[in-house]
Amino acid sequence: MLVITSRRDQLLALQFFQGMSYLGEISVIVQLRRELDIPPVAPIRGDPPFLLRSSERNAHTLAWFFGALHTREHTTLWMAYEARCIDFYRLDISEQGIGPRLQVKEIHEHHN
Repeated sequence: MLVITSRRDQLLALQFFQGMSYLGEISVIVQLRRELDIPPVAPIRGDPPFLLRSSERNAHTLAWFFGALHTREHTTLWMAYEARCIDFYRLDISEQGIGPRLQVKEIHEHHN
């Protein structure tokens, strides 16, 4: 489960839960598609695997939060985490990111 916290239309954090267990949160600054001049995109058909491509040292934590597979493999649908930014990609639509862009300020992993 994902809980989004905001204040005055400004997204502050994404909080992640598995059942009733708190996994942690990501403090972010968000750039929406309209702010990035990216047009609307067609919905995803089916239920493809969600992949995270990254060489960042804390990428495994983000993959765990999002329920994604951490890989460096080439695929048509993925999110990339590089230089503290998360970008979303769909090669069936564009070679460029499809938005939104999440600038990661901090990652807080909860330890039981």
